[in-house]
Amino acid sequence: MLEEIEVVVYPDKPYSPIIEHSQETCRDLVFDKAHSMYGDPLPANIEERIAQEFYGDKINVLVQEKIDIEHPEMSEEEKKQYLLQHFMM
Repeated sequence: MLEEIEVVVYPDKPYSPIIEHSQETCRDLVFDKAHSMYGDPLPANIEERIAQEFYGDKINVLVQEKIDIEHPEMSEEEKKQYLLQHFMM
């Protein structure tokens, strides 16, 4: 079960192991657990919170601005659904 991991030493930063596909694995585990708790599809507020935790507010704001520019005709609810469909998973 144990895997070898590479430890990268940066003198001015904490030690961080490099684990292949760790971001994808973490994302998959979080979404699998969320689906088991809240069902599939996830409620919008749950998906928005997960996205905020993974990607932060700044990325979310930038993506929403891009959607506003590219799709000004969309309602706020349509923009949320577009965001969830195209940028979450």
